[in-house]
Amino acid sequence: MCREVARLAAGLNVWLVPGSILERAESGVIYNTMVVFTPTGELAASYRKVFPWRPVETCEPGAEFVTVLVGTWGLSG
Repeated sequence: MCREVARLAAGLNVWLVPGSILERAESGVIYNTMVVFTPTGELAASYRKVFPWRPVETCEPGAEFVTVLVGTWGLSG
């Protein structure tokens, strides 16, 4: 899914923040992760939600906040 979104960002030459995805870490833990792609299709940032919406989201919380330099803005949830 991320490859397709990256290709779309590059094709349209825009920043894309497509929302969040479920990410399985190497340890097997599942995170609700938000991703950001640059106009060249590169992954600029990924943010594992520090505050998942409980009790609906059963994902593990992330450990840090993330900012992306496009001006200045951040991701949270």
